[in-house]
Amino acid sequence: MPRLLIVEDEVATWLALRLQAESAAKGLTVTRFRGRTSEFESWSADIEAPDLVIVDLQLPDQNGINPDGGFEIIESLQRNRHKCRTIILTCRTDDQARKKARDLPSVFSFLTKPWNQDELNAAIRSCLDATATARTQESRKS
Repeated sequence: MPRLLIVEDEVATWLALRLQAESAAKGLTVTRFRGRTSEFESWSADIEAPDLVIVDLQLPDQNGINPDGGFEIIESLQRNRHKCRTIILTCRTDDQARKKARDLPSVFSFLTKPWNQDELNAAIRSCLDATATARTQESRKS
């Protein structure tokens, strides 16, 4: 059963994303993180590694809103060797954010809010399909 982690501080956005993801991929287990970016690493130690992460870039931190908080979440997942793909879903449209996203190996898609439902559904399905394929290949090697 595939696992999705949504990192989003806005409740309405999280609910919309959860509903859309559950309709895009049946049987999906959805978890939400909405704490401060500085709390993520200790929080994530207690969950099963996700197959897919949808993350906003602008997240709360102890000093207010951190415009690069989502990147810190992605880097934390990579440091802890979570081999999950990431969809960035953000209001940011600047070239600097897009370039930074391209430089991170786990980032599969960079989508902007408001999002196109068909585009997000396709990204979710593609990420989960790629994860399933990678798992199958790994199990054949064992």
